[in-house]
Amino acid sequence: MHHADLFVITEKYGSGGSFIPSKLIPGIRSGTPVLAICDDTSPLGQEMEQIKPGPRFSWSQLPQMTDLISSLPENTDYPTWQKNAVARSAFYDRDNIISQFETMLRNVVAK
Repeated sequence: MHHADLFVITEKYGSGGSFIPSKLIPGIRSGTPVLAICDDTSPLGQEMEQIKPGPRFSWSQLPQMTDLISSLPENTDYPTWQKNAVARSAFYDRDNIISQFETMLRNVVAK
């Protein structure tokens, strides 16, 4: 995966809150920028906007991806995407995630 230019994640149009971070983790852990194709208001779209681990396109913007892909060798954003991806991977560290899941499960059980 280290030799890939982009780690592609797609999310079905209109799927809303279906984002599962496990789709994102392999790409960001390897430092490979993520190319996300999703709604901008979805959880994945919001993650891409806030963290900027790579470019995000909506399904209606697919034709514009050609320009991005052909510009990758010279794209000045690429090193920033790599840095952002690696930095965000710490958020999904095993110990951190297990603690979050434990808290979430305790909250569900308490209801």
